Amino acid sequence: MTDITKTICPLIYNGIATDPSGGVRPCCVFDQRYNFRGDVKDYKTSKLWHDIESDFLEGKYHPGCHHCERQDQAGSSSKRTREIENYKNKYKKEKIELEHLKSIGYDLVDLRLSNKCNLSCIMCNPKSSSLILEETKNNQDTTMAHYKNIYDLTGYKDLTNPYTEENLEALTDCIQEGSRIYFTGGEPSIVKGVLKLLQTLIDTNMHEKVHIEFNSNFQTENPKFIELLKHFPRGHMMPSLDGVGLRAEYIRYPSNWDRIHKNILHFLESCPGWKFHIAPTISILSIFYLDELIEYADKNNMNLSFTNILWGPNYLNISILPQEYKDIAMNKLKKYSTPGIKNIENYMYNKQPDMERLSACRTNLNKIDTIRGNSYHKSLPILKEMFDKCL
Repeated sequence: MTDITKTICPLIYNGIATDPSGGVRPCCVFDQRYNFRGDVKDYKTSKLWHDIESDFLEGKYHPGCHHCERQDQAGSSSKRTREIENYKNKYKKEKIELEHLKSIGYDLVDLRLSNKCNLSCIMCNPKSSSLILEETKNNQDTTMAHYKNIYDLTGYKDLTNPYTEENLEALTDCIQEGSRIYFTGGEPSIVKGVLKLLQTLIDTNMHEKVHIEFNSNFQTENPKFIELLKHFPRGHMMPSLDGVGLRAEYIRYPSNWDRIHKNILHFLESCPGWKFHIAPTISILSIFYLDELIEYADKNNMNLSFTNILWGPNYLNISILPQEYKDIAMNKLKKYSTPGIKNIENYMYNKQPDMERLSACRTNLNKIDTIRGNSYHKSLPILKEMFDKCL
């Protein structure tokens, strides 16, 4: 009998995720090129779904699951392994019980309903940010490579409103008592579909029977958004912050750090019963200054964890760093006990340095700085030092 324990993922059976490019898939890190594009109700009878299940039951990864495959091979935490723990904790199981897993319905409904966003984060892309989409449209010959590549693949689609009212109703029907509903974007606090779905859950008395989770950049204070969140006793907010002050404003352009801090404090006051932890994206942009973010979290009595390691674009991936600078980053982090530091170490040292991609990183940062009138020399000076020394 094939051993499936090293590859099986609960989200094959209990997860469904959307994407601004349209369609559905088992989770947020599944490659959207393979998304199922038919009726949401037909997803679990589709060829795609059966192909995914068949691969995992044969002890293989589906091609759309390459991100978790890479992290698993590196001995790093992956979406797959985290969801196994979520399953075992929720159902008090010591291991995945396949027949039980097949019977429980959707535990995780991951909703990315629009690319509408108020920021142009460097590591993001036009599919997930309307501001980047517009910027790329106006600078196609001079912008970052991954902006242009993803624009060419998805720029012709309606990324702001990829789902019809019927689609949204079908997705709402996937939600059951005990479901986790995860909202991200774009920026979910300004997406009408998100606000409408929250109101629907309140109107149908489901707000106390589900667990909702959000990523938010906290750039905009939306009173209606906060008022809706107050109705949900079981919530988890994960601010998308990659640095403090000038570094945060550069990486997640054009944010305002003082406004972000103020809005976070307002949220904590408005929703005191919610779980809260800062969730940075670990990339070349953030890795050398995570100690500052840890100090900010500690000073303000906030939780922080490192689970989201960026894998693409590859020129922002921490695994390409020169050995000396991997050591510099880890030496700054090892004095802390923040969850996920060992995960970062395992992932970063799993691959050899790549000077070609490091050079592409410098080239692309110079391109975006020219367009935005910014300077990584000023905001992230260790990158200039590294480029000058190693390239």
